[in-house]
Amino acid sequence: MSRRAGDARTLFIGDERKELKYSERAVDYVIVNGLCPTNRESWTSGENIFWPDEWLFRPNPNARLCHVTNGISHASSWEDLITEGESLLREVDQFRPDNSNVTNVPLIFLCYGLGGIVFLKALDLSKNRQSQKTLNVQTTGVVFFGTPLAAQKQSDLKKTLQNCATVELRLSQAKWPAPNSSITQEISELLNAVKYITFKIVAAFEKSESSLGQRRQPFLSKKTVIVPEHIAKAKDAAPFKCVGYNRDHLSIAQLDRSSFGVLVQTLQTIIDNTPYTIDANIPDTGIQLSDETSGLSTQPQLYSILQPGNSIQSIPSHLSISVDQIDYTSFSNEAASLSDEVSRPRTFSEQEVSSLSLDLSNRLSLVPDRASALDHWSSTEGSNLEAKLPCHEIPFGQNPKFCGRTDTLLKIEEALLKPQLVGENKPRAFVISGTAGIGKTQTALHFAYHHKEKFPSILWASAETPNKLLQSLATYALTLGIISKPSEFAADAEKLMRWYRSTDTCWLLIFDNAIDSDLVLNYWPSACRSGSILITSQDPYFATKDVAGEGQELPQLDDKSAIALLLSSIPRPRGTKQEAQEAAEIVQRVGCLPIAIRTVIGQITEDDCLLSEYIEQWNTKDFFSESKVKHVNTVNARYNKSLKDLWADSFKSLNAKARFMMHVMSLIDTENIPEDLFRPLKDDTLAIKFPFLRDRVRCIRDLIGSSLISKNIDKDEISDRYFHLHRMTGAFAQMQMDAESQQAAFDAATLLLENKVWIGEREERSAQLKQYFEHVDALVRLVSLQSTTAPEDLHGSKLRQSATFVSLLRKMAWLCYGQRLFRPGLKLIKHVEDIYNDPFKREEVSGEQAKLDVELVWIYYYHGCFLTLTGNPKDLIESKMCFDTALKYHQACREAGFDRRHTLPKLSALKCGLGNALHGLGHQVDAEKAYLEGLEATPPGELFPLSETLLCRCLLFQGPARLQEASERLQKVIARRIEKLGANDTKSFISGGAGNNYNILGNLRIAQARDILATEDQRKRYLDDAYQLHLKALESWTTIFGGDHHETADVCHKLAWHRAEKQDYNNAILYLQRALTIYKSPVNRDYRRGEMARTNYKLSLCHEANRNYDEAREAKMRAEELRKEICKENSMEFHAATGEDSYDKLVNIWTL
Repeated sequence: MSRRAGDARTLFIGDERKELKYSERAVDYVIVNGLCPTNRESWTSGENIFWPDEWLFRPNPNARLCHVTNGISHASSWEDLITEGESLLREVDQFRPDNSNVTNVPLIFLCYGLGGIVFLKALDLSKNRQSQKTLNVQTTGVVFFGTPLAAQKQSDLKKTLQNCATVELRLSQAKWPAPNSSITQEISELLNAVKYITFKIVAAFEKSESSLGQRRQPFLSKKTVIVPEHIAKAKDAAPFKCVGYNRDHLSIAQLDRSSFGVLVQTLQTIIDNTPYTIDANIPDTGIQLSDETSGLSTQPQLYSILQPGNSIQSIPSHLSISVDQIDYTSFSNEAASLSDEVSRPRTFSEQEVSSLSLDLSNRLSLVPDRASALDHWSSTEGSNLEAKLPCHEIPFGQNPKFCGRTDTLLKIEEALLKPQLVGENKPRAFVISGTAGIGKTQTALHFAYHHKEKFPSILWASAETPNKLLQSLATYALTLGIISKPSEFAADAEKLMRWYRSTDTCWLLIFDNAIDSDLVLNYWPSACRSGSILITSQDPYFATKDVAGEGQELPQLDDKSAIALLLSSIPRPRGTKQEAQEAAEIVQRVGCLPIAIRTVIGQITEDDCLLSEYIEQWNTKDFFSESKVKHVNTVNARYNKSLKDLWADSFKSLNAKARFMMHVMSLIDTENIPEDLFRPLKDDTLAIKFPFLRDRVRCIRDLIGSSLISKNIDKDEISDRYFHLHRMTGAFAQMQMDAESQQAAFDAATLLLENKVWIGEREERSAQLKQYFEHVDALVRLVSLQSTTAPEDLHGSKLRQSATFVSLLRKMAWLCYGQRLFRPGLKLIKHVEDIYNDPFKREEVSGEQAKLDVELVWIYYYHGCFLTLTGNPKDLIESKMCFDTALKYHQACREAGFDRRHTLPKLSALKCGLGNALHGLGHQVDAEKAYLEGLEATPPGELFPLSETLLCRCLLFQGPARLQEASERLQKVIARRIEKLGANDTKSFISGGAGNNYNILGNLRIAQARDILATEDQRKRYLDDAYQLHLKALESWTTIFGGDHHETADVCHKLAWHRAEKQDYNNAILYLQRALTIYKSPVNRDYRRGEMARTNYKLSLCHEANRNYDEAREAKMRAEELRKEICKENSMEFHAATGEDSYDKLVNIWTL
């Protein structure tokens, strides 16, 4: 890639336009990015191969490409997007200047996401130019990837555009603002003009929903298909083609080779059908070829024959060159363009053909693959046997119940059916890998049957053993007819390999269940022109560049396909909604594993029971032990192993260290297991305690090679490798453990996780929460499940929980508190409290008693902190009780001397927590006392005690007489903090840092402005000061907490109040909408319903003042519905709201 023109956002690729020769084909591509950023991964594939070179340049060697990346970000506006149309037009002018030789060169635009709007704007701007310079005249075709082209109502269009922008910008905290009415109208007019386009249009649309996912997926309020077919297709536009993908909007709207591969053939057809004129000055070679039926010169066609990708064998059916009576005629429908009638071929000597080929190749800088032709000649010399085609040797019938796997099949098609590349002299290959029973063979089988017409020759070869493979190859050679009678397997197999290497027939060779890569490579037709190889294997090594070079691990079936497979096969289907829900529950239990679903079907058929009855009897241990071969070996899908035997051989082949690692992995979350978990700290003794950690790399290699675990393929993960294992593989591993092994694995998992949690700075702890929470939660679910399982159904004995396990849960709970993840954090806290409150459970906990007592203090302290922030009055009462209990146990531990061996919470923190609970309950005098006691107990070295800041907030609610005292005190805290940490510090995540000080002082200023003794000038000064303080609080909290924290939403609401006071309702509405977005996020919505009601009501007032009466009515209705629900849940009498005061009562006092 070379940057030759344009600014930093424009990339021109390809050579400068040369003087075109007679047979050379040129094309210009312009790629227009939408809002999705271009990254290295989307531009390259494999070993940093530049994918446009593969997909665009090789079929058209004289192609050029201009890539324009729009300079749009989350800080930009819709106006900026529209303005990019003018920039695009300038780039195209620079790419195709007036003085260049591009008059008839096709121009293709590839527009991604909202880049399509940029193109339409450029198209509109160019219509006032001279006719030859308008884009409508220059453009040959355009492909829109996820652009909403359909005309819609203004409100619907706004929503669609907003969703597109949110997803394309990968916003994870809030939606991008919707366009205003004027911008929406302008875009609507651009879309309406699509029907007047005269060039070809292709629109790619998505079929999958976009939503908030676990891997930094964009924010949407609910799952939705943003640009389905009816929105991607412009009405009355012709010629128009739509192509659907089973992907979400982000996958479609970013530059990605896999998305583009499906459209290559359509794009090439557009190029090939474009009229194209160049000057044909070809020197006389002394040999004239002509088509006797038409009288036209065929010299240009011969040039085409020797183009890249063609050889002597590719001569059209009406042209024939014979070398000593060896006929190299190829009947190609695409090449035979002058006549279907075959004229009498002229015969040349081998010397003449060689001279002709050399002369023409020199003129075109090409080298015909004459060596391959002569190899073909020698390999068939003395043999008059021709292949009997078509010849499809597939030992299994087509499975009528096959479902799903659309994405994988698309990738196989892209790999094996893509156009032959220039100079390519090797088979195209693809590997389907994955755990046993995942459906690799059935997927390969479906591909083979679905594309039989594209491959006249198909061989399905069993590659489990050398004997099976040789027998498959040799038998096919006889069936194909290239040998007249069988001989040694090896000799016949080699003859088949020679046929593969020499034939022009499209063939497909499937190596099923490959185990040994050396065996497969021994029978790999490495030099061929028209072959494809498909491999199924449990070992992902086959997909490396040392073998096939491309492949995919087959994922579990999607839920929809898994449910369809189950319901289509049960003996007594009822077709009810309840039955569908029962099927969903079953497929989730077996992890959507096809062989496990087949086992379920077999057991249901054998027992002749309903799905509901099967669920009632479910037991994982019995599910494995009672599985049989007959359950999975059916007429539609043959399989020779039962579920219980599926992974047995793999487990037996593991050494003791790898087996122990597998045991640990089976107990934690099986989806995202970081390699870093098994990498002890340098000063750690874990490697001595657990020897498998020293052999981590070898153990992982063995587990991957046995297909028990797989590497996660995630472009977002850069620093470390992640692994996963199927749920049923994990369940099988647990079945292999006796009670002692399971306890050892549980203790190891606990120690490894505790070793990784609660270290480093705040940013690192936030990453630890994301990386390890699911694994800790998996251990909690395991022990909880055991506590409710009958002893006779339990595999082994119940796991013993340790003081280390209690400490792990407490630390992870506090990480949840830091991110305001109340529900998961409280779950961990209550699990530990349940242990302490049950004498029998507490006796079972191993570890030092002093450590357990100290942990209890921490647990009650953390529980109180969680409950204080929920905003629920009942929770505040319980919060006070938790702090009182923590203080009591704290005193007891200190008297017993436990604080000399273990770290207790600071007394100042406990007192501060008690003050928070009292403050939330409205007991301001008692809260002030608690804060002062906390301040007194603060260690001397602590510069910024939280008690002092919160004391000022408490004084705010004690009347006008205390406002000045609180204000002066807090100003000193802020000045002291700026002196030590600077004006923009981001310290103290838990306390909110500087943002907390600014927010409270801003609230104090508002209270001072409301004082009846304040003059008008003082009131204005106070309010202006409050506004600036709240802006600082927003900036600080956005940095410290992130954009989705509920306290960030609180200050947004306060800023909306400021703007409404200034009658700036548009900005007030924006702040309120941002606050609502945060409150409604999955993290907050369960505990912020009061805030949602209050914000909706304020939003209705702003809309009404702005004369948006429909929006005002809707917002007010939402507010009242929420207030009614909250009143009912808290046994409060409901009355119609009388104003903002009615909604202020619904929220925590800290929010006001």
